[in-house]
Amino acid sequence: MKRITKRVLIDTIPKVKDFVQQTAKFLHEVDVGSGRYIVDGKSLMALLSLNLSEPVAISYAEEDAELASIFLSKYFVKGGKI
Repeated sequence: MKRITKRVLIDTIPKVKDFVQQTAKFLHEVDVGSGRYIVDGKSLMALLSLNLSEPVAISYAEEDAELASIFLSKYFVKGGKI
């Protein structure tokens, strides 16, 4: 299964809560990485363990691309290196 990787900024608690609610709609797993750590993007507790003051990388299945564009595009960061 091909995966898509994007950068997102979820730097407040309300944004993190909304992000988790939106990723729960995905059919496949969502991974979120910050530095050397990768956690489950559907887990509030896991996300809160990351440094969210800076953009993080998310990875999701290509089959969930339409859901990501609908529900997560507000968090996408333009440009930047992944």
